[in-house]
Amino acid sequence: MAYRNLPGIDKSILEGVIALAYEKSIAKVSTQELAKRCNISDFTIFQHFKTKENLMYQTYVYINEQLSSNLVSYFKEDSDPLKVYFKMMDFLVSNPEYTNYLISYTSVNAFNPYEKAPDNPGYISFFRQYQDQFPVLKTLSDKALITVWYSIDASTLFYATLICQGAMPYNEESKKIIALTIFSFLTSK
Repeated sequence: MAYRNLPGIDKSILEGVIALAYEKSIAKVSTQELAKRCNISDFTIFQHFKTKENLMYQTYVYINEQLSSNLVSYFKEDSDPLKVYFKMMDFLVSNPEYTNYLISYTSVNAFNPYEKAPDNPGYISFFRQYQDQFPVLKTLSDKALITVWYSIDASTLFYATLICQGAMPYNEESKKIIALTIFSFLTSK
């Protein structure tokens, strides 16, 4: 069986990108080093992802899918937006390599959510569930809602990065301060 047809090879490659970006920096991820790490050839990487830019973007999408699936499961446990938000922060702080990749990717690539944000209907429906608690959400188009999500995401990543780097404590008090900052827009009229 060829490596390019192995089950799970895409996930292995994406996780390899995340690990290399965490160890070295996103700018220093090379496909040669990635291929060596994953015990595959460069050809296999390009067969699956076509370009390095697409590989980096698909890694970004992969992490967002992990976050999205966690948000859905958190919501099923308890729909309180603050508790769901704290679970999201816990996820990011517990996975500093994901946090590092997301913050690096969005800053290195001058990320514009209108152009590059994955069109994820899950985020839209997730936010629409909170319209009664946050009436401002009712006034937003789906595209604007995605932008709000990515603004919250960017702010959350900023705080998660500070916490992961030890520059900010991660305790109940800091969680509340972060949440008040993040949710201020949603509670405005």
